Amino acid sequence: MFIVVQEVALKKQNTYGTSKYIETSQMTFTIGEVTKTKNYHSNSSERFERPIKKAYKISIHKSYRESGKVRKQQRVIATVDYYTLIDFWIGDCLIHSRIEDIAKCFSVSSDELYNMIYEKIEPLSEHINKEFETTEEYHARVEQRNIIDIYMKAKDSFAKKYNVDSDEYDYCYNVFGELTNEEYLNKIKEQYKQKSSYYEDFFNNYSKGSYSNNSYSNYNSSSYFNLKQNNYTEDEKKKLNSFYKVLAKKFHPDLNPGNDTTEEMQLLNKLKEDWSL
Repeated sequence: MFIVVQEVALKKQNTYGTSKYIETSQMTFTIGEVTKTKNYHSNSSERFERPIKKAYKISIHKSYRESGKVRKQQRVIATVDYYTLIDFWIGDCLIHSRIEDIAKCFSVSSDELYNMIYEKIEPLSEHINKEFETTEEYHARVEQRNIIDIYMKAKDSFAKKYNVDSDEYDYCYNVFGELTNEEYLNKIKEQYKQKSSYYEDFFNNYSKGSYSNNSYSNYNSSSYFNLKQNNYTEDEKKKLNSFYKVLAKKFHPDLNPGNDTTEEMQLLNKLKEDWSL
């Protein structure tokens, strides 16, 4: 019993390949009295043509003797085109119910049949993918994936740096990292600066036990300062969590080489526990 892979001409037209480039666009919308412009990106409608018109018919064969004569049994498992072996793993191209049916007919388990197919097709798949790596389409695909990877990392870094939702990045930069709205970026920076200053003042006054005599005194009866009661609303917990993130970044020992911030972090962690964050 053995697997045969036969090259055949592809009868249907090849689907178009990878988009040739990434397109950027902008959308402006108004919510209430606030107008914002957001950057978007998409794959171009212009795609690479795929000139190779090959497919591979995968079949299983078995020879046996019956009444003194040699009999042959064979079944076609699947026909897979050239570019499918580039875009997908062969296991995703096989219909499991068909594999089970053929395995039963040939008195083998489904796992055994799968392994026979993989062993036969994987060298061919590796060869095809190496050929593809020499094409312009492959290099465009790699470049676009790198662009998206850098973009996603930049969004994550931006969100952590300014303590905002990562989507805020799209109001300032496009997918290529080009600044498109400096005014909005400066607004985010200023808001972050104000929040950092506010949280730092709060922390310093709390650590000195002087919050009742400063600008926070109007909150004395609120749950922000009834620390042991743990009766914060969800909105209050979100604010307290913002306090913690900003201050932890400021006082973490790893981010303060040469400065002993142990006492500050101990107090901050105590606050975190008291706030049930």
